Amino acid sequence: MDLTERLERFTEEVEIRYIAAGLLIVLGLGLIAGAQLLDSPESDDQIRVNLTVDYRDSIDSTMVDVNNSTSAFKALNMTHEVGYRESSYGYFITSINGVSGNETQYWIYQVNGETPEVGSGKYQLSGEDSLRFSLMNENESLEATG
Repeated sequence: MDLTERLERFTEEVEIRYIAAGLLIVLGLGLIAGAQLLDSPESDDQIRVNLTVDYRDSIDSTMVDVNNSTSAFKALNMTHEVGYRESSYGYFITSINGVSGNETQYWIYQVNGETPEVGSGKYQLSGEDSLRFSLMNENESLEATG
């Protein structure tokens, strides 16, 4: 076998290896994408949430269509202008539609009449949750806002 034949054979082997490697990469990416589709939560399912904002002097209530598992914060942010800052506990809401808290007032939220143990950015909505954000005085109880 002369040098030209060896070079042609080597070139063919290299091309076959590149083609095989490319096919393996494509197959691997396909498997990863398929696994992600199978493992993904049913977040594409639309749910309807009743969203109420109590500004103290007025109440705004609307029905919002969101994806299942959308956070309470995101549902609010989709429908209202929200001022916030991030902390180690998550989002701290500073204002909703320009209505701000101050030294003695702050924004809280409830889902189905209960105060969740996580911040609004971590609470995932489901079913037909009723979501309420209220501007509270620091010495006021949640029951007083109804």
